[in-house]
Amino acid sequence: MAKDVHDLLNQLGYHSYFIAGHDFGGPIAYALSAAYPESVRKLAVFESLLLLPTEKVALPAWFVPFFQTPEIPEMLLKGREREFLKTWMNQLTINKSAISGEDLDEYARTYALPGAVEAGAELYRAFPKDLEDNTASSKDKLTIPVLAYGAESVMKDNTLLSFQAVANNVRGGVVPDCGHFVPEEQPEFVVKQLLAFLGVTYK
Repeated sequence: MAKDVHDLLNQLGYHSYFIAGHDFGGPIAYALSAAYPESVRKLAVFESLLLLPTEKVALPAWFVPFFQTPEIPEMLLKGREREFLKTWMNQLTINKSAISGEDLDEYARTYALPGAVEAGAELYRAFPKDLEDNTASSKDKLTIPVLAYGAESVMKDNTLLSFQAVANNVRGGVVPDCGHFVPEEQPEFVVKQLLAFLGVTYK
């Protein structure tokens, strides 16, 4: 997936860039940064882990093994995509109004597309390979600046600790009063941190 992003950006004419990721976007952004250090200038991540052996974080106990189980998510979620997403998002959010009914409808529409549930589940089924790859990549720490924030109610400071294990120049912390969906629940905090980190100003 990191190579796909790299190739897409090259096709669009971008050969040096900042990159940010949330949740699974964090490990993908890290893999991109580790594989193509000449391209990534700064890396920002929110609510992400790199599946390193030292990591510990309290997630819903059923969640990861459910998706890692072959065929079960595909069978049980078909036709129930909206109900599942609504329940799942409600469990992981502090700000319950952050994801509107219209947002949920769009998530459900795309999640119901052919192969979507399977594709999502395969991300979890790839955890053993991700652990192997990230452990190997972490032997050469990133030298670029890294911003890493976890949410107060879910990953807490584990995101910061995770990326401190693979990079030399990391800052960040915990997003207050926030659940897993950081960009939706605390958009002003995310924008403020990103603009300051990237050195970007808008009039």
